[in-house]
Amino acid sequence: MESLTHKLLHVFDHNFSKEAQSKAKDFLTHVAFSPNGQMLATASYYGVSLWQLNNKKLLHTIGGGQIKHIAFSPDSTLLATVSDETLLWQVENAQLLRTFTGHKSMVNHVAFSPNGLMLATASKDKTTRLWKVENGKLLHTFTGYKQGSVNQVVFSPDGFGLATTSSDNTTL
Repeated sequence: MESLTHKLLHVFDHNFSKEAQSKAKDFLTHVAFSPNGQMLATASYYGVSLWQLNNKKLLHTIGGGQIKHIAFSPDSTLLATVSDETLLWQVENAQLLRTFTGHKSMVNHVAFSPNGLMLATASKDKTTRLWKVENGKLLHTFTGYKQGSVNQVVFSPDGFGLATTSSDNTTL
């Protein structure tokens, strides 16, 4: 069993080519498999690389800035990236679809709702925001964190619950 190894990335059970090894030059901050199991996205301080797993080829390199976290939509057609802003990308052609604006500081985490209709973001500005994917409209801002940043956000499996963690040990 061979693996692609670069700094902190190990992918087992998939034989990646030397091309993949040479393209992964950056310090990696996050990695995500697409829900359909066909792609792997690697995030770094310089952007995101999208890899096709069946032929081990680099599909696209997208974005820029210090990418903190990435998330695929449930149908694997969209990719959300967060840094000092939240961006939504079309996976097929690496086209930027929209920017979600409103956080006043670095965005730490992003999650799609199970039905793919909403996006939640967690930020250093002590807020969690809920967005409509289709048009980027802000649906709600959650506050109540006393200090520090909101580090992670997740949807419940039914999509009706949202949980967060923050550096002040608040879980909402």
